[in-house]
Amino acid sequence: MATLPLPARRFSCRSGFLRRAFLSAVFFGVGVFAARADLLVLRPGASGTGLPGGIVRLDDGRGIAQSEFGAANEGFDAMCLGPEGDLYVARDLLGADEIVRFDGAGRLRGKFAAVDGALVQAMAFGPNGDLYAIVRRYERDSTTAQRSIVRFDGRTGAARGVVIGEGAGGMISPAAIAFGADGMLYVADAQAGVLRFAASGEFIEAVVPRGRGGLEQAAALAFAPDGNLCVVDAAKDEVLRFAAGDGAFLGAWIAPGYELGAVAFGPDGNFYASRGRANQILRFDGRTGAPMGVFAMDAVLARAAGLLFIAPPQEQLALAGARTGATRLPRS
Repeated sequence: MATLPLPARRFSCRSGFLRRAFLSAVFFGVGVFAARADLLVLRPGASGTGLPGGIVRLDDGRGIAQSEFGAANEGFDAMCLGPEGDLYVARDLLGADEIVRFDGAGRLRGKFAAVDGALVQAMAFGPNGDLYAIVRRYERDSTTAQRSIVRFDGRTGAARGVVIGEGAGGMISPAAIAFGADGMLYVADAQAGVLRFAASGEFIEAVVPRGRGGLEQAAALAFAPDGNLCVVDAAKDEVLRFAAGDGAFLGAWIAPGYELGAVAFGPDGNFYASRGRANQILRFDGRTGAPMGVFAMDAVLARAAGLLFIAPPQEQLALAGARTGATRLPRS
């Protein structure tokens, strides 16, 4: 598969290592990572569903549940892969989250950051090496949450404050975030569509405004191997495809009827998605969107709220582009 062009001048990574690691994360499934990868499936915390929470590792290629991250029944809300290959997880502690780190084998490395009085909905590392998170905070005696995007120092975990506040660029109900190959932060907002911000928090544009291509409620997004943007429309239960550059509508990609939730592109270039309450992970052709059947089905996959591909513990990540040759990082 072809490698996407890299607009280097838009990146401001603190080091060459972070730059290479970030690009590797962006292009996972486009030939930068090795072809093998396990799929991590996040189940929301018991406090939100009444069901056991946790993170399940599905075996590379076969979709068989192999192991759990963390202690049984922990309340996990969001997860993302760090530039060094560790897994960062927002863990619910009686109504407030903390962000912890696991290595690739599922061993807890320790606490990374505190999220005082708020819950984390989604996370992503930026090209500057910092962690960005959608947080929702409830004021005292209020049932209405205020949502914003908070930035954490990628080295120390120290909160660097709200980088994108509620209302910025029309952001009211952010549901998911992802950094694109242009180094910009893309926000799927249920009311506004897909918004694009600089890593500094500066609003750039509504790259896919609500209504374009019939989009009603952007609930999740993922960048395809060809660089275009796939957006889950929760209102219509379908996946739409847009050009990442100008947001041009490229067509309805996956038809309604699957009740798709969490989504991710795999290292094989195909599209994986959780299916509502059916305890299933489905696989679709990454080019055409054609269904390829059930990848995994197990009771432990109930209400999956996050999907993330991570290298098998016994292998190593290969990060391309090092000046002195390929840099290899341990996968566990």
